[in-house]
Amino acid sequence: MLAGGLALAGGCFTGGFLSGRACVQDDECGPSLRCEDGFCGGPPPTAETSSSGGGSTTTGSSTSTSGAPTSGLASGTGTDGTSSSGGESSTTAALTGTSGDPTTGDACAAATCEKIDLLLIIDNSPSMDQWQDPLLQALLTLGGGKVGDLVRDSCDAHIGVLTTEAPYLQNPRGCQDYGSLVRFGGATECNDGRPYATQDDDLGAALGCQALVGTDGSSDERPIQALLTAMTPALNDPGACNDGFFRADSLLVVVLITDEDDDADADDEAPDQQTPGTPDEWFAQVVAFKGSAERVVMVGLMGDLGGDPDCPWIAGGSDGQGAESPDRIRAFFDMFPRRAVGSLCHDKYPEFIKGPVYSEVAAACEVLGVP
Repeated sequence: MLAGGLALAGGCFTGGFLSGRACVQDDECGPSLRCEDGFCGGPPPTAETSSSGGGSTTTGSSTSTSGAPTSGLASGTGTDGTSSSGGESSTTAALTGTSGDPTTGDACAAATCEKIDLLLIIDNSPSMDQWQDPLLQALLTLGGGKVGDLVRDSCDAHIGVLTTEAPYLQNPRGCQDYGSLVRFGGATECNDGRPYATQDDDLGAALGCQALVGTDGSSDERPIQALLTAMTPALNDPGACNDGFFRADSLLVVVLITDEDDDADADDEAPDQQTPGTPDEWFAQVVAFKGSAERVVMVGLMGDLGGDPDCPWIAGGSDGQGAESPDRIRAFFDMFPRRAVGSLCHDKYPEFIKGPVYSEVAAACEVLGVP
């Protein structure tokens, strides 16, 4: 199960931070805890106030000890795992600012970015179980590192999660189809029932809950259909399932984590299941909504084009092993001027997020400006 949540930097994920969280079964509590009397590790002293929490989380900067070199990482605008579009040095000062301008009282005057919509699209098919531990380290870096600082210190941030399949049965009825933001991670309600978190919420707790999407989804992943559908008025209008998550004038940061392409699986009974249209058409839909491709940063952790000889895709069993060549997804990603793509086959996720991903997001914030 792709258990969400953040572990302490530099150690193996044990799930100990889930202690006291409401649960139904053991696999909601990580590898080190059991679900006892409705709570991970047993009822806490104040069980009546802990069921809607999300466990303890880390905040602020964190360091990773996965320690791998950055070869094999690709950045859309830069070279070999680095970004050429500005990046860290241009926003370092902003990250040390206060929550507002003391001379004007404007809470957004010291913001690192005006508006950010941070969207994770997580593959919840059975084969994703093989990547669980290193992906948790990636979420640690995303929630507690420099990218997390940019989101927390922005003027107006939305943080949400989509799955690659439908229905997502943990969600309330009416919000289980493609494009509906995750409201329940396992049996735990996230963000007090809201479809997304904001910069005022605990980013670590929000990601830790929303990322508990499991690995029992369809083996015909449709991440792009989830993205395109999520932007439609039927889901994004006030009161709808996503209730205004996507803003046309925001910086949209899409983080897609998948080990397969968005295409039909010939081994399945319904081999025609995939996102309709072509990568060109997908790109046109996103740009039509955002007004400009410059308002989008596409981030991907996926298989390598052509396949990686170290982890070739082998279909069968519980969906498959290794990582499939993401031909259609990469064709879509490569149309965006701001993008960063990392290999799922290498345990270098924290370095990828601290390097190319941060550089792209920080540079986009600088270009788009702050209030």
